[in-house]
Amino acid sequence: EVVLEQGSVKLNLPDLTSQNMVPNERVIYHSDDQLIEKMKVDVADFLAWKNGKLILKDVSLSETCVKLSRFYNVEFDLQAKGLHEQRIRMTLKDDPLEDALKLLTIISPVSYRIEERKALVDDSYSKKKIIIKNR
Repeated sequence: EVVLEQGSVKLNLPDLTSQNMVPNERVIYHSDDQLIEKMKVDVADFLAWKNGKLILKDVSLSETCVKLSRFYNVEFDLQAKGLHEQRIRMTLKDDPLEDALKLLTIISPVSYRIEERKALVDDSYSKKKIIIKNR
C-alpha cells in the first residue's frame, strides 16, 4: 500500500502494466490475485498519526482493525461474521485503546475481548490481542 503526498511514483509490478501515481492517490496491491486498486484520498488522514490522531472515514471493519492494530501496536482477530464491509467513521486523538474499542462497539454491532500479552519461549512477549465478535 502506498499513499503519495507529493512528487510522483511509478509502480512496476510483475505481469502488470506500470502505474503512475500523483499526489493524493492511494494504491493497494493485492498480491493474492495480483490486482491494483487506485483511489483519490485526503493525504492528511494518512499523516494524522504523526500528531497522535487516527482518522477513519467510511472504512470497512476489517480495514479499521488493520489501522487500529498499527496505531495501538496490538493484534486483532476479526471473528465477526457478515460485518467485514460494515463502514466505520471515527477520529481518535490520544485515546486509550479501551476507549477506542468501546467507541467501536457503539458505532458497530460488535463486542470485543482482550487477551493480555504472554511470555514467549525466547523471553519476548506477544502483542496484546483483541478479538472482535458479533454482538
